[in-house]
Amino acid sequence: MSISRQRRRSGENLTDLKSVLQYGPVWLKSDRQWVAERRLTLFDPIDVHVGARVKLRRKRLGMSQERLGATLNVTFQQIQKYERGANRIGASNLYKISCALGVSPAFFFEGIDPDMLPVSSPKPPVSEANPTAIGDRKVRQAVEDLIQVLVERTS
Repeated sequence: MSISRQRRRSGENLTDLKSVLQYGPVWLKSDRQWVAERRLTLFDPIDVHVGARVKLRRKRLGMSQERLGATLNVTFQQIQKYERGANRIGASNLYKISCALGVSPAFFFEGIDPDMLPVSSPKPPVSEANPTAIGDRKVRQAVEDLIQVLVERTS
């Protein structure tokens, strides 16, 4: 059973802000007939930025979405999705777009906010591993011996 049907049967308010933000807007044709439910979708901010840069450059050149789509062998609807950030642009298509718009692929990434980039925590080197958290003495000794061998081989 769909979420909107469950919500409608439970008597939950379908128009309150919290409900709309959680499940998206719900349209009802009648009391008994469910028409459509749209979930709130969030796009990746980098895809949105790249798409906005594609749209900016395309409009500066006065190029239509149909013409850009023809160079990529995709429909103008696909170009719209790229520009909104709804669909991710693959590397080959990004290169074709950059050629069609007369810019380098790096153009589309200019001005990205560093806060958008994923933060990865670097793994500590093997020499900094702490096997003291291992409770079993035999396993801890085996891990310490393995670390020692790895340190000697990498040094």
